[in-house]
Amino acid sequence: MALARAASILALVAGLLLAASGPATAQNKIVLEGGGLFPTGNLGDACSTSPYLGATFEFQRMNPLGQVALLGLFLKAGYSPLSLEDDVEASLDQQGLDTDASYFEVALGAKANSSASPLYVTAHAGYARFDPAGGGDGKNGLATGIGLGMGFGAPAVHLAIEGRANFALLSGADNIEFFTLTAKLGFPF
Repeated sequence: MALARAASILALVAGLLLAASGPATAQNKIVLEGGGLFPTGNLGDACSTSPYLGATFEFQRMNPLGQVALLGLFLKAGYSPLSLEDDVEASLDQQGLDTDASYFEVALGAKANSSASPLYVTAHAGYARFDPAGGGDGKNGLATGIGLGMGFGAPAVHLAIEGRANFALLSGADNIEFFTLTAKLGFPF
């Protein structure tokens, strides 16, 4: 239910922004992404591979010659309804506890494109919210991550595949680590 709601909101916001953006000739992009969240460390002990959805606004300047700058900035949001390991979910069910868990982040970052290949690197930092299963209180903290991607594109649509290593430094809880692997669809505006 929460996944469908998040996807609906992302689609609505992206549609409204695309409709208002005018012709697709600029260097900025609205990017929708979807893929998997692969937990590691303590998070990997309780959770299994989960879906990951996100949206990004990418901002890139143009130089006086009309060339897109190699360094850009972005604002991103991501959400994952975390899937629990079978034994963890069964244990929580036996105790009558809530089995829903989720991760949400909003972050600012930088993206450095290569001038000689379709590769790029990213780094981001921002706000993280982790809601654990079992009815525990949600934890807030710092979301950080680094990524490597490969983009392909035409003037109207841009495709990319990106992998990121993510770290959430949470207050009052163990820090969590995970990888994301996503396919991205960008619309210049």
